[in-house]
Amino acid sequence: MAEPDPPGFSPEIEVDHMAVRKFKRSEQRFDANTYPYLKCREQHEWEFYDGTILENEGEVHIVMKCANCTTKRPRVLSLRVSTPGKLQASNYKYPKDYHVQGGLTAHERGEVRLHNALALLAEHGITRKKKRG
Repeated sequence: MAEPDPPGFSPEIEVDHMAVRKFKRSEQRFDANTYPYLKCREQHEWEFYDGTILENEGEVHIVMKCANCTTKRPRVLSLRVSTPGKLQASNYKYPKDYHVQGGLTAHERGEVRLHNALALLAEHGITRKKKRG
């Protein structure tokens, strides 16, 4: 027979990390109408920002910057004959308010795709058509 728990003892509580993540997300709800980087969530618009050719080190350093959100993507490529163009290093440096707390749900990612697709169609004069019925 198991001994009773001592006074003041509380058993470990299992944390439902998904519930915590959902709760945190609900505190700062993603809104496709106010989020400033919608276009970039699908595809950044990269432009040259900076670069250097380091022949002695056998490397090319290049930094691209997104024209919309200012995210920077520095990369190091190999200049060596044995590994031409091999990606040696790469990362992203996002603006402070780019990330959504808790990440985006599949539904929210769908909202982003739909918002971007409808905006693109509107730019080209294509509007919604009612179903024939």
